[in-house]
Amino acid sequence: MIDPDDREETPSMQDFVEGLLSHYSTPRVPVILTANVLWRPATDVYETEDFVVIRMDVAGMQRQDFEIVVDGTHVLVRGERKDPTPPGRKHFHKMDINVGPFERRLRIPVPFDPRRVTASYENGFLEVRLSKTRKAPPKRIRIEIE
Repeated sequence: MIDPDDREETPSMQDFVEGLLSHYSTPRVPVILTANVLWRPATDVYETEDFVVIRMDVAGMQRQDFEIVVDGTHVLVRGERKDPTPPGRKHFHKMDINVGPFERRLRIPVPFDPRRVTASYENGFLEVRLSKTRKAPPKRIRIEIE
């Protein structure tokens, strides 16, 4: 007979099935990552009447941890989330929080004015707002976070 107190020490069948389902139900897009890129933050890109908005889930970072570059019809967001755990050897029982460098290169499907791009970081979300325009954007501009 299984001791009910021992259940939490080993992964449950429910944890195993949930892990499989989430892995195989997540849409997979071929991604080419460079050797120094370790993860891809969850990102939404949506359009309003006046803006295209990029919203990225990157909790635990500071404004200075990001680099945002507008390059033609693409926006590149890269950064690095530092590992907040103490240095040294650790034994993880569960590890879902990604750390290390990341990079997202997003194609923006509508023309926008790169001189009117703003970025803000609040409550763990980076938000980049691109003002829509009728003209094609110039080549490359770096965006500072307010």
